[in-house]
Amino acid sequence: MSSPQASFERLISREPMHADFEDLKRLALAVWHEGFTPNVDAVSGYEAQVTCYLLERLIRFNCVNDDRYGEIDDIIKRLEKDLIIPPNSRDDISKSAQKWGLNSDLNVLIRLLLPYQTRHYRPNSDI
Repeated sequence: MSSPQASFERLISREPMHADFEDLKRLALAVWHEGFTPNVDAVSGYEAQVTCYLLERLIRFNCVNDDRYGEIDDIIKRLEKDLIIPPNSRDDISKSAQKWGLNSDLNVLIRLLLPYQTRHYRPNSDI
């Protein structure tokens, strides 16, 4: 199994619509249930936009407590202050992806994460 950091790096290196679900799932589980925080020190430009979008989507789930939300939100704010985001008014992507100036979104894959975000999820189960 890939490390959460490797999954994160692959996810931010391509357009969201080309994301691999296994990478997204690995990252989500690590952020939600293992306390993983991605290293974003070398992230900039479009990858930073994708990072902000991705992390913002992940912390919106109910399984993220207030402390964890704050930790990840601080990363988003730190990256955001250095971004110049071009306006985007595409109708075929989510408002969240538009906000970060992206060309695509993760909506289809995000829905597949729902079974993993519940407080009933057990890391060794096969949902």
